[in-house]
Amino acid sequence: MRKLLILLAMLMIFSPAGCGGKDSAKAEIFDLVEEHSDTIVDACDRMDAETLAGIDGVRKVDLTDGYILVYCFGEGIAPSSQDHGFYYAPDGQPVAVFDGQILCGTDELTPDGDGFVYFDSGYNRFYTEHIMGNLYYYSASF
Repeated sequence: MRKLLILLAMLMIFSPAGCGGKDSAKAEIFDLVEEHSDTIVDACDRMDAETLAGIDGVRKVDLTDGYILVYCFGEGIAPSSQDHGFYYAPDGQPVAVFDGQILCGTDELTPDGDGFVYFDSGYNRFYTEHIMGNLYYYSASF
């Protein structure tokens, strides 16, 4: 019985769900954006990276071609890593985001669940989902 409990505890610790997993990471970003929505929307309207960088939970902000890409956190070690964050799309359309760059536009995205997915020429997966207004969640798996 003791071995079974130890095994179950290890499975919980080392399983994606036990470590937070994809859905809790997405929920964390959605919560962050919703909690700070007034500040985020105002900063995005003014292209104010400094204000965005000052929000607790934001680690890096990149301004790229009118987009504001906000990195919040990453999980894992390559080749099974995931980055999570959100971005402001000036035209309100989803894109694929990775490492402070726009990888592709809306026309190359494929519907997936509540959002869109893009696979590059390798094994990398990029997911995006609408949060509110012109703000989108992103995850990059590489």
